[in-house]
Amino acid sequence: MDFNNLIIFQRERDKSILKTQHLEGQSLLTKKILAFQVSIGELAAETNCYNFWNDDKKTDQDLILEKYIKSLSSIVSIGIEKNFSELTIDDKELDLEITEQFLNLFIDTNDLIVCSSKDNYITLLEDFLCLGKSLGLDDNIIKSNYIGQYSN
Repeated sequence: MDFNNLIIFQRERDKSILKTQHLEGQSLLTKKILAFQVSIGELAAETNCYNFWNDDKKTDQDLILEKYIKSLSSIVSIGIEKNFSELTIDDKELDLEITEQFLNLFIDTNDLIVCSSKDNYITLLEDFLCLGKSLGLDDNIIKSNYIGQYSN
């Protein structure tokens, strides 16, 4: 997935939020990371992937897409806050259950907190994109819905 357009779009969105909320000049990294962790938890809850005790695992693919895009927005915003640009993202395939992929995202996030390197950020991003594939989400649908959801 090409992130350049998403980064440009999110950067403008972030600027607007900062201005509207009178937060210019403040570091919001910790809040953005927590927002990402919360949105990942919401996404996991929507997928019902962890619910081993219940046979009824109905999911709403539209709601999963919405929660995924919310999480993607958080990741892109974190990268902007850290001034990470010109990213080279590898198309990874993980042979892990979805539950394990969610747990990996929390580990990746912790790694980013401990060492805010571009490499750790890219790993988080690659693992998140891999989760999207595992959830059956198409890159083009993600991009168009991302722009559509946040164009207001």
